[in-house]
Amino acid sequence: MEKFYKLTLERLIVDYKKDRLTASGLIYYYIQIKAKDSPIGEVILVSKNVCSELPINIDQFNRAITEIIDSPDTDVSCGILPDGRKICCYGEMSERS
Repeated sequence: MEKFYKLTLERLIVDYKKDRLTASGLIYYYIQIKAKDSPIGEVILVSKNVCSELPINIDQFNRAITEIIDSPDTDVSCGILPDGRKICCYGEMSERS
């Protein structure tokens, strides 16, 4: 029997601090966790709020979002709102955009 472990924000932070995840991986899984809590699968990311919750700085955050946007093989899609905030969709929602 396979065991599945729930991905938690706390676990992400531990794995990132132990160099098991890159900043892009951290943001990628952060989006998944947050989108699953959203009824429509979307997350609006404000860099200063994300950076206060995660152990990364704003430059790392912006580079990670750019990598996710530029990646053709991800199930997360991101865009930039007119006010500079990032909006991200995960899973089925990202396939519709």
